[in-house]
Amino acid sequence: YVNKNLCEFDDLEVLEPKDVDLNTRECELLFLKLKRYKSINKSMIVCNMYRSPSRQPDKFIEFIDQTLARINRHKNKHILIVGDFNVDLLKYENDVNSQNLIDTMASYSFIQTVAKPTRITDHSATLR
Repeated sequence: YVNKNLCEFDDLEVLEPKDVDLNTRECELLFLKLKRYKSINKSMIVCNMYRSPSRQPDKFIEFIDQTLARINRHKNKHILIVGDFNVDLLKYENDVNSQNLIDTMASYSFIQTVAKPTRITDHSATLR
């Protein structure tokens, strides 16, 4: 959902970046381009990704790296990457997948903004 206060429907476009395999098996993803938002004549790209826990995290992170390299020509635009990657970032110190995901995103100047656990049960808490 995109709130009308953010942008009008006519200012929304499904984006299919060149050389990005949108039919990948590593994750489900969608790119949206908001042509104008909040009355600002600047575009924003929103990428929503989901990795099933049954998919290999290392292949997913490799796919993210390849995808970000291909959309790097948009690096001066406002880009938001959101979704459920199913990698527990609280295990950064001990988990190579957490380290690789954060390092890959950081190499393209993306930072993790969620700092509290997003999945909490009676026995555990994870930052996914």
